[in-house]
Amino acid sequence: MRYASCSPGDDCDYSPADLARQPFPGLGDFLLTYGNFGHGRSNAFQTQLEHRGSHGWLLNLSYTYLDQKSTGLDTGNSSLGALTYNPFSPDADYGQEAFVLQKTDLWLTGSYDLPVGRGKKFGNSFSKVVDEILGGWPDQLHMFAKSGDRIYPIVDCDNCDPALPGHIGVGSLDATGDFNAEPSYRALVTETTTRKNGDQLWDPNAFGLPTLGSDLFSNPQVAKRNL
Repeated sequence: MRYASCSPGDDCDYSPADLARQPFPGLGDFLLTYGNFGHGRSNAFQTQLEHRGSHGWLLNLSYTYLDQKSTGLDTGNSSLGALTYNPFSPDADYGQEAFVLQKTDLWLTGSYDLPVGRGKKFGNSFSKVVDEILGGWPDQLHMFAKSGDRIYPIVDCDNCDPALPGHIGVGSLDATGDFNAEPSYRALVTETTTRKNGDQLWDPNAFGLPTLGSDLFSNPQVAKRNL
């Protein structure tokens, strides 16, 4: 979604008082700082059960659980680091990692050699040609189940400078932290987000535009990272 807090025809330029608030007015509002203040935790569990039976039976069951959380945003291909959404409270972004696609992963595979062909229960008298065609076939099973990807809505605000939400006067704010579209903001969660309706899992009406006031970061309805 797009959002503009300055209507066409309005005087949206920075006032002298606005410019005086900027540390380096001549460099504009795109200022970045970096620091080593991120932290994370990873909990993982993996198990595998395998059974080999007679007559070519093979059954394999594997399960993986990965719960990985941190305050570090997904930086994509950037080598510079990430843009913290709320630099005044970076721990507010502590949550599931975006690049961990599935928290749970279950695989079930199996195979069974059909008893058809030379040396088998059926078709032992097959000729070599017939055995090449009808013999030696296996029956196989493949099944997997995974938890879904994590997402969260953002608001692209690349056309509302300098009247930015929250009046923060910084054009480098990025809701996703990967230098894709600045400034971008977290949407508000206004009601329950999950509502299964046919093939729809998320209720698009549950999200709203960010606030204009000073509660841009502190509003309890601000969408959390990878909710």
